[in-house]
Amino acid sequence: MTSTRVRAVALAALASLLLAGCASGLAGSATVVGGVAVSDREVAASVDDLLAQVAGVEGAQPIDEETATRVTVERYTRELLFAQAAAREGITVTQAEVDDIVAQTVEGQFAGDRAAFEAALATQQAVPSSEIEAFARDFVVRTKIVEKISPSGDTEVISRYLADLADQVGVEVSPRFGTWDSANVSLGPVPDDLSSPAPLAPQPVRPAPIAPAG
Repeated sequence: MTSTRVRAVALAALASLLLAGCASGLAGSATVVGGVAVSDREVAASVDDLLAQVAGVEGAQPIDEETATRVTVERYTRELLFAQAAAREGITVTQAEVDDIVAQTVEGQFAGDRAAFEAALATQQAVPSSEIEAFARDFVVRTKIVEKISPSGDTEVISRYLADLADQVGVEVSPRFGTWDSANVSLGPVPDDLSSPAPLAPQPVRPAPIAPAG
């Protein structure tokens, strides 16, 4: 085989690999749900905000960057999935509803101390202050979806709905962060072929939704 022919074959193989990578929709993205992506850059910025905020909270347990990144990717993926569900079910959320849930939580659970509320979200639920509004909006969306799909709050019904939705719209998470588990609506372990022989990182916390005082 001539050198020209070798180069042509090599270029063709490289092109096919590049096209395959682009076809996945994950180029430069941490997660893609229903064709809507969150970029690696957005995840990195959120993690930077979180780590800086936690470091400034006196007595707070530090969060390592790997755990913070996995938790953030999982949260973004869930938010995108619930946004897909909201669009499908005709559910909307107003700014007033978002403001109300935040105000009720600050007043009811933190005696009106906004700074304490922000510190708790960052240290306990891995949500930086820069994303409180998005987190609150997602909580309202989830509440409305649950009320519509299963007013009784049957978790099995809700999980099955979300798993089916994920399969229909498509959920892709960069393997660097883990494998999306549709059945549990969560981020699973990194695939074996990408795993490191280093000790496992601490398991990520599971952010619980904010909620108004009872």
